[in-house]
Amino acid sequence: MTGMTIGHSILIDQDRYNALPPGKQAAFIRHELAHVYQYELFGGIPFLTLYGGASLLAHLGGGDYYADNIFEKQADEHRNGSLPEPLTSWPEF
Repeated sequence: MTGMTIGHSILIDQDRYNALPPGKQAAFIRHELAHVYQYELFGGIPFLTLYGGASLLAHLGGGDYYADNIFEKQADEHRNGSLPEPLTSWPEF
């Protein structure tokens, strides 16, 4: 794992981050900033609860708890340079 976001803080494994090409570094930061936005939108504990629930639903649905988590998918859209529509309510599965 290169890094993770907790609240307004992006925790980075500096060695892994420095090993990324510059374009991938920028994409990583955009992805993590999307999580900061999600945290702001839903609030601290509610976001962590929603994120955990989304991971559980993804796993129970036969998917990957990380890659198929709706919050990760939204952050990945941001990683690619597009601005995702904000999640303003619990997504339907």
